[in-house]
Amino acid sequence: MKIKKATLKDLKKIYEIIEKSEIDEYKLEFSKKSYRSIAKELEKKKRKNLTELKKELSDKNRIFLWKIWRA
Repeated sequence: MKIKKATLKDLKKIYEIIEKSEIDEYKLEFSKKSYRSIAKELEKKKRKNLTELKKELSDKNRIFLWKIWRA
């Protein structure tokens, strides 16, 4: 299975899920994990309200996410 590169839209969704989540381990481990491992874990723990997420990312958070993904 080929894994495509994350787009800014993908990163935004991941960030929003983590921020909305009440699971502290995601928040604590977020900067240590790769895009793939975050995506896999989030896929396992999908919540019913994911489609309701509308929070916009600030420029600072976009840069933060991009740096994590590129690392």
